[in-house]
Formats: sequence, structure tokens, C-alpha cells
Amino acid sequence: MPAIDWPHLFGFTVSPVELFIRGTLTFMLLFCLFRFVVHRDVGALGVTDLLVLVIIADASQNAMAGEYRSLPDGAVLIGTIIGWSFLLNYLSFHFEAVRRFTLPRPLCLVRDGKKLERNLRRELIADEELHEMLREHEIIDLSEVRRAYLEPDGQLTVIRNRRGGSQDAAPASAVNKIQEIHMAHANPIQIQKYLKGVDYPTDKQTLIQTAKQQGADDSVCASLDQLPDQQFQTPADVSAAFKGPSQDHAEHGDDDTTGSRRH
Repeated sequence: MPAIDWPHLFGFTVSPVELFIRGTLTFMLLFCLFRFVVHRDVGALGVTDLLVLVIIADASQNAMAGEYRSLPDGAVLIGTIIGWSFLLNYLSFHFEAVRRFTLPRPLCLVRDGKKLERNLRRELIADEELHEMLREHEIIDLSEVRRAYLEPDGQLTVIRNRRGGSQDAAPASAVNKIQEIHMAHANPIQIQKYLKGVDYPTDKQTLIQTAKQQGADDSVCASLDQLPDQQFQTPADVSAAFKGPSQDHAEHGDDDTTGSRRH
């Protein structure tokens, strides 16, 4: 039985600084690659996507590891990768500017039953692929879709119309009226429970994304989707946006009625 080379097993065979630099550069290169090039393929891997990932892993191994062979070498490299991952997650959670860089915004692919061709071309999504993704949500016709978003992890989330089908679709004026009523009766206090951790000022898409991460249902996301496209400075601004004209009128009406009774 060959003897164990303890010094070789527990000693550094490669400079720890070199391992840190190799691990850092390789991590950042792969992060940028998946963030800006192939992020859509991470959520649903096909044969070619899996092949690309395997080849990338094999090609980056030597560049990242060099000739390390001991346990401390591996520990430094693993610690470097986990450290950068934790640091990016920490900064993304506390700073919106970093979060916008590390986590792409949800991209709308279908709005009110109509495909957004520009966004589909941007992500290189063919019509067949879009319909395949919609069928996974048991949707056959685009008219059933109110909103369809491509999420940062490559998955498709869908907000259905209340009544699918082109024959059942309400006229535009009626739809707008329904949306106004829905906004007027939205419960801002209940919705604020799903917006914990939001860094203000923020926009509507960030609010929707945060609510989904907090487990909000489709009705809450639909209510947030009806907010105006603007910057919200405080949670009070969000709550105020749910206060529709009907509530203002009702409140003024109550004031007038109270005043008349006093007189």
C-alpha cells in the first residue's frame, strides 16, 4: 500500500492568491455570460443548452483551477466562488442599482392577447416556442392572456384574462371600467404585506417582482399591474395609487353629507 503524502495532501501546490484571482475572473466571466447571453436558457434546458453548459464547465475548469491538487487549494477555490455568490446576493438585496445589474427585469411578451414582437425578437423566441411555453400553462389562444412575462430565471409567468376567448372579451371601455373598479376596491394594507423589503424609490415592475417573490397570488399581481408607470417614493405613494376616483368621490360625498346634516 503506497504511503500517504501528507504534506502534499494538506499543503498548497498553487499560490492561494493565484487561486483567488483565477476563481474571481472565471466566476465574473461566467456570471456575465449567463446574465447577458444565455439567461433565458437557464430556466428550461434543451439538448443544445445542456451541451453548452457542459462544455462551458469543462472549458472553464482549467482556467479556474490551474494545476491545484491539494485540499487547501480546493478549499480556497470553493470559498472564492461561494464568497462572490454571497456578496452579489447581499448587495443585490440591499442596493437597487446592484439588483438591476445582477437580476434582469421581467420582460413582457404578451399584453392583452397581443404578442410584443420587439421583445420576442430581442430574446430570439419564435412563435412556436412561445405557444409551447403557453401550453405549459394550459393556454391555447393568446386571447386568454392578459400579461405574459419572461422572468429572470427563464420561466414564463402568465396572468390570465378573467374570461378567455375573443368572443367573450369585453370592449376596451368596459375592460377599463372593470380595472378602475378593481383598483378602487384593492386593499392597500393587504398588498403592502407582499412589498416588504422594497427599496424606495422604485417602479411598478420592481413592485410586481417583489410581490411574486413574497408569494402573492394573481389578484395581487394584477392589482399592482394596474398601477401607473411612475416612480414611487414611499409605500404611501403605492397605497395612494390604489385610491381610485370613486373613493375620492365617496369621501367627498360623505363630507358633504355630514356638513349638510350639521347645518
